Amino acid sequence: MSKNRLKKIEQKVISFSSQNNLISKNDKILVAFSGGADSAFVLSVLKKYKAKFGIELAAAHVNHGLRGKDADSDEKFCADFAAKLGVEFHPAKVQVKRFAAAKKLSLEEAARIKRYEALRKIAKKNGANKIATAHNLNDNAETVLLNLLKGGSPRSVAGIPPKREEIIRPALNVSRKEIEFWLAENKINFVTDKTNFENEFLRNRLRNLILPQIRKEINPKADEAVFNFSQILASQNEFIDKFATMRAGELFRESAEGVSLDLSGLNELDFLIFGEIISRGLRKFFNYGISFADVEKIKSVLEKQKGKRILLGGGLVAVKERGRLVFFIEEPEKETLFEFENEAVIETDGAVISVLKTKRKKKKLNCELISADNLGEKFTLRRWKKGDKFTPLGMKRGKKISDFLTDLKVPASKKKKIFVLENNGKIIWVVGFRISDEVKLTDKTKKRMELCENTMI
Repeated sequence: MSKNRLKKIEQKVISFSSQNNLISKNDKILVAFSGGADSAFVLSVLKKYKAKFGIELAAAHVNHGLRGKDADSDEKFCADFAAKLGVEFHPAKVQVKRFAAAKKLSLEEAARIKRYEALRKIAKKNGANKIATAHNLNDNAETVLLNLLKGGSPRSVAGIPPKREEIIRPALNVSRKEIEFWLAENKINFVTDKTNFENEFLRNRLRNLILPQIRKEINPKADEAVFNFSQILASQNEFIDKFATMRAGELFRESAEGVSLDLSGLNELDFLIFGEIISRGLRKFFNYGISFADVEKIKSVLEKQKGKRILLGGGLVAVKERGRLVFFIEEPEKETLFEFENEAVIETDGAVISVLKTKRKKKKLNCELISADNLGEKFTLRRWKKGDKFTPLGMKRGKKISDFLTDLKVPASKKKKIFVLENNGKIIWVVGFRISDEVKLTDKTKKRMELCENTMI
């Protein structure tokens, strides 16, 4: 009976690895070996089926430097265990406390980051293309419930993935009870980390106090039920991921103003799908990870009027245009002001703006000819600001520059970058668009000036 049960447990690892494409022939797998029951099980099973899998094996032990002599004792146990199995062994020590303090992380999170960092370094140095961790069925249940209770996303509630990049988890469908039974029957020793029984950490409280009560009072197979749920959710997430990636590729496009998002049909999408599409696009073009609040902001602006702006993190701005949203990084506001007398050639923001005296009677491309008969010597070139007015050529009354630009359908993302040229306290040119009617040429004009804006090459 026990032999059959042992075989079934081993077969679970083999089948799970096959179904999830965790192990391939000629892989060199580095097993993250703490010396505990789970990692002793994974290392032993992989060693037993090494020939069947057609793989090479190595073990790595990371000493976090948190448990003094106990940690040193565990490292020695792991070294002896690997030697007895005939598996190459690679120890490493990391400074978790120092790292946690510097990055303001919990010891648990800091240890996880430094552990994976050390494992990847060992794998690279020794030619291992995969790293096997010993996460099991119970670990998955703990992770799902923790993330659920913390208000996690559907992705986080999908549990521990069988594979992520080079990390594989071949025992993810095996329970801790099965692991301990297999080790006992095979007379394989392991070490026990005493901190696993201390309920200081939230995960330990869930493992030692809450889940046992759930198994006793609600469902003795709660871990299996959670695993099945997480697998279904993972499959749904995979479908959503593929769909969102495809749609983001269709809807996001780089444009002169920044990155443009076509809004066709987006408003009818479910909030979750909408958020996933936005997430893919912003991560691709800006390496920006959106929050739930960001998605709400973006969704709310779809029904707003053109020109509506929303500010996301890191200076990322979204502006509503006709049928699209334009995303761009907005640099901190700074005064851009140039003052000069009579003439100047100014380079700014990728453009060359020139104000020069001329006798030319015919306009050049990107240039305007104006009358300088009533102009003073001092000019000011600056960005336009709210409340600015001028009298556009052909009109007799003043007009706000904001309205003038709106009438020309200038994208909101471009508006703030536009310059104006002032003389005698009046705006005589909205650079690149139109001169003031007050400086137009007439038959009586004696002095002329040429105003040009050209892109720098």
